[in-house]
Amino acid sequence: MPTKRSFKCKHCGECCKLIVKVSKDDIKRIEKAGHKKESFLVEDPMEPDSVIKDSMKRVNNRCIFSYNKGDKYLCGIYKLRPDNCRIYPFFNKQVKTCKPDTLLKWW
Repeated sequence: MPTKRSFKCKHCGECCKLIVKVSKDDIKRIEKAGHKKESFLVEDPMEPDSVIKDSMKRVNNRCIFSYNKGDKYLCGIYKLRPDNCRIYPFFNKQVKTCKPDTLLKWW
């Protein structure tokens, strides 16, 4: 039986420091909202030979859609965010930077 996991985000912004690969569906979803592809995409510098070449553009080591509000980091395209952002931190068991308030596991 699949494991269902959830967590409570602390808005620390650590996830926004990652290089996030984006799918064609992610790109279409963000473009449909009026963002031009060249304004938010860059070829992944770490994997030039990868099948999925596009990743979110970063400024000052953070996703360009990440912004600071008080002591929290928020996503400017939260409802449109890439699938890899939607499943963070569960896409990579090695992620050590996300320190959620709660991390629950149901069997």
